[in-house]
Amino acid sequence: GSEITISKGGTYNITGNLSDGQIKVNSKKDVTLVLDGVNITNEDEEAIHIKNGDVTIEMKNENSITNGSEESYNTAISSNVSNDTSDSDDTSDSEDKVHAAIYAADDLTITGSGTLNVNGYINNGIHAKGKLSVGVDTLNVKASNHGIKSKENVVIESGAIDVVCANDGVHSNDEISINDGEIVINANDDGIHADNKLVVNNGTIDIQKCNEGLEAIDITVNDGDINVVSDDDGINACGGTSNFGKGGGRAG
Repeated sequence: GSEITISKGGTYNITGNLSDGQIKVNSKKDVTLVLDGVNITNEDEEAIHIKNGDVTIEMKNENSITNGSEESYNTAISSNVSNDTSDSDDTSDSEDKVHAAIYAADDLTITGSGTLNVNGYINNGIHAKGKLSVGVDTLNVKASNHGIKSKENVVIESGAIDVVCANDGVHSNDEISINDGEIVINANDDGIHADNKLVVNNGTIDIQKCNEGLEAIDITVNDGDINVVSDDDGINACGGTSNFGKGGGRAG
């Protein structure tokens, strides 16, 4: 396949199709990727690999980013087992590992008024080693492991976000903040999981399938509308505290 490498900071407008290829960012300065009607596929590696540099992905119109085969994803979903069971013990940042359809070794911001379809058929859908911020119009994620993952913080500012995955819908090794948005999740494990703290300030969260709905050591719900259909706990503040403001919630 073809590899396009960006090594200098700046704004790059990307259009068209890239079949079995990869966009790689290796920059010491900030980079903005404007995706405008893009379709990128990669059978064996990340479709977008941000090796170095803080990157903003800005969407215009409809865009699709895919790695791996849909058959592998269907197997992971139907077997109720994710493709990457080692991810929970934080071994997933090896350079030899295929992390996600979109992977960032630093901070990643996803924004824009368009639609982004992410198909992480090998492992995660979106994976940032740094802070991951999402403020979008429409984001659809399918993943054979976690849908949206960060080793640091995940901040969701806005957007219609739909996640179907074989592990956690949204996963952070630290904290998750949800400030707004309309989030729909179908997950084989947790709907939204933070290793430390989870804060919901507003928005609509509809977890239609999961093992546990919201899970973190400390959970605070200040506002918003939350619906959870779970096999185990709807809300699990595992070993910590849960605080609820005026937001509504229903778990089952």
